[in-house]
Amino acid sequence: MNEINQNQDTYLLRNVLLETGFLYEKEEIVATKTALFDIQIEANKIKNIEPAQSGIDGKGFDMKGKLALPPFRDMHIHLDKTLYGLPWKAVFPKNRTVKDMIAKEQIIIPELLKTSVERAEKLIAL
Repeated sequence: MNEINQNQDTYLLRNVLLETGFLYEKEEIVATKTALFDIQIEANKIKNIEPAQSGIDGKGFDMKGKLALPPFRDMHIHLDKTLYGLPWKAVFPKNRTVKDMIAKEQIIIPELLKTSVERAEKLIAL
């Protein structure tokens, strides 16, 4: 594949695999749905995303169904992260669904209130 010229103002990434939703079994997410798209880039920003082969004009690069992922440096945080600022803990197999996590938080949040100011200060310091 040709290299993308950083000075090139507009170009297309064709046949890019993007996540489009979730697959459920008994109200539990078990996988993601994907589809192919063409992504139009203008001035280093995404201008348009259309289903693959939709006819967007312009020079492009065939991504051959490769999955587009966010950058390695994620520039956002969810301020409600329950355990932020505490020692890392692996996810328990029983806490796989959103319902499971809500039930777990109902149990642990009263205990976490004791350190909420300290953890909030760590979030603010980010």
